Amino acid sequence: MNTFMEYLFVIALLGLIILPSLVGHLRERAVDRQLREAELGRADLRRARARQAERRRAQQRQAELLLAERREAEARQAEAREVEAREVEARQVEARQVEARQVEARQVEARQVEARQVEARQVEAREVEARQVESPEAAPCRAA
Repeated sequence: MNTFMEYLFVIALLGLIILPSLVGHLRERAVDRQLREAELGRADLRRARARQAERRRAQQRQAELLLAERREAEARQAEAREVEAREVEARQVEARQVEARQVEARQVEARQVEARQVEARQVEAREVEARQVESPEAAPCRAA
């Protein structure tokens, strides 16, 4: 308990010594502020504070505008990427359609060639048949 009382006594003593200097320092700061305001004039001080506040608001607006512009630019870039992706997809679909038409055209051409070949064979077969009918072996059959 004695130790506690000793600490309490030391703290109280320090408080009594430091408190007046602390109060004096705070008063001095208040006097300095009053002198500064008197030098500039209260109106000038208000104007200076208003200008400073306006500068802060202007900086904030500028930062907001820059942020909005960045967002718009990012949105435009995203839209451009989407458009480009759609165009690429459209070109790919068109290329597939062209390729499909080409394959179909080749198939049609192959069928036509095959049909001509079949027709040519049929004509050739008829000619061979016609020659066989007119051959000399068939001639005696006619005479009879």
